[in-house]
This record gives sequence, structure tokens and C-alpha cells, in this order.
Amino acid sequence: MFFDNDIYENEANLPQFNLEKLARNAAQQIIQAALELEVFEFLERGKYAKTAPEDFRGYRNGHHKQRTISTSFGSLEVKVPRVSDASQKFESNLVKKYKRRSEGLDCLFPRLFVEGLATRDFEPALRFLVGESAPLSPSSMREIEQKVQR
Repeated sequence: MFFDNDIYENEANLPQFNLEKLARNAAQQIIQAALELEVFEFLERGKYAKTAPEDFRGYRNGHHKQRTISTSFGSLEVKVPRVSDASQKFESNLVKKYKRRSEGLDCLFPRLFVEGLATRDFEPALRFLVGESAPLSPSSMREIEQKVQR
């Protein structure tokens, strides 16, 4: 699983060694565990624990569709848990609705600009950093460039 002797290659034909794969998988598992902990704290009970009717806060209802989050160390696939029949709406504080980039990656853009990277070079540099499968649409790149130039 993590310790294969093979060298994997991503879309950019750059080697991706087992250490990076291990780190990305560990980060993905930690984020998924943190998301499940958020639901635990919101519902104030474990996955299969019963609750008294007066303490009822909602049901676990599976997960939203898996999505890719770009981070400063690559793209991660996450599934945000869903809660139904809750008196108040559950929203993850870790992975916000429609969020596709981490805050760390957003902080990287101004730093690249200050260090002398031209705005037209942002996309190739980011593809190199976070992988070819990162959700970097032309509109998101324009938004990033506008934030940096302010």
C-alpha cells in the first residue's frame, strides 16, 4: 500500500515517490478523521450511540460527494459527512462548502508574486506544486491574480 517498490508517475511525468504518497495518504486520513470528529461533536454522540428524545440533534446521513481539495502538498480527496433532521444546520468548519483550496495554498500566491513569479506563470507553478488533477479553473486563476494584484 504505502511501501510499494514501484515509482508512480503523475500526469506531468514527474516522479512521485512513496514518501510523498505516504504523506498525502496520512494527511487525507487525518482530515477525514477530523471531519468525523466534527460530526461527533455536533451530534454529541458516537456513530451507533442512542440518544434520549430530548437530547436529539440529528442523524448521520452518509457523506456528500467526494471532492478534491488542493493543498500546499498536493490534492486530497475528501468526503464531508452529512447530517439530517438537525434543529440547526451542520456545516464543517474544516472543509467549507464549495471550498476547493486550502488557506495555506491561498497564502502561497502572494508569496510567489513577491518572490518575482509573474502572474501568467501561476498556473504552471501551481500545477507543479499541487498536481495536474488540482481544481484550478481559468476563473479561479483570474480570481487569484486579482487578489494578488490588489
